[in-house]
Amino acid sequence: MRNKLAAFAICLVLFSILASSANAGCGCSSGSNAWSGDAWLQSTTETSNDIVVEDIPTENNSELETTNVLEIPLPTTITTEELFQELDGGSTHVLIYVNNVPRESYIEGTVLLPSKNLVYDDSTIKSVPDLAGMLGSAGISENDPLVIYGDCFPCGDLTFVFWIMKSLGHKDVRLLKGTEDDWGEVKMDMIEIQNARSATSYVPEPNAAILADYDLVLSGDLQIVDARSADQFAQDHIVGAINIEYDQVIEDGWIKGGEDLSEIFIELEKGKPVVVYSKRGGQASIVWYALREMGYDARPYTWDDWLAHRE
Repeated sequence: MRNKLAAFAICLVLFSILASSANAGCGCSSGSNAWSGDAWLQSTTETSNDIVVEDIPTENNSELETTNVLEIPLPTTITTEELFQELDGGSTHVLIYVNNVPRESYIEGTVLLPSKNLVYDDSTIKSVPDLAGMLGSAGISENDPLVIYGDCFPCGDLTFVFWIMKSLGHKDVRLLKGTEDDWGEVKMDMIEIQNARSATSYVPEPNAAILADYDLVLSGDLQIVDARSADQFAQDHIVGAINIEYDQVIEDGWIKGGEDLSEIFIELEKGKPVVVYSKRGGQASIVWYALREMGYDARPYTWDDWLAHRE
């Protein structure tokens, strides 16, 4: 089984990104080789101690392959009222709370999955087998309809975890649009701790088309967006990049509407792929999400990896 996992992981040399929330709240250290193919290959082919190997079944799954389909089923959001109605109707949604700061209470049915749990101590994304084992241990399968929520959309945790789930090939995953006030208005049931779910299997189908690496950025075949602040952009940036600060696409704690986004992205061609980067990925994931919602072929990247290669 371990050999099969290793072979599967070899297909994923591109699947690495430095993770942090947009407000640098992760507290993780920076991994200088996070986007290096050799370093990632080594990390993904070595099964770590915390993976639950039994959570990845072998039956009918002897050949796990990555996909290259830029597909995000719509809608990717759900309002609190819509969620309440669907839950009241007996839906089987699994709610995932992803911010790194704990709450006093959570929506009933919530599984805690802080974004920091998806990365190693050096801030690199956990290997696909480790992610699959973690999700399976939390009682989440690849077929579960997921609703990701938190208290701080501008922090980047929601869009970052959404990106990870789509990179794993998860089909049904949405972001909850709303605040705690909205939860109260529709009388959502709240609990003090997350519900425990029985361990299950999570079988990933990684989507390599959502990823970017140094060679791809260097090729010049893409449009490049710098999601950092204007000051950071002025100090240094990737040649050819345009600056679209992550907070430009946010209004009232959520992604702006299509008309506003069209004006913000006016310099970008719809038919040409876009790479969007920030220091470690949290801010970039917000702009990436906005771009994808507008129909762009967008992929996240990190400034840290660019610097590591340049140096």
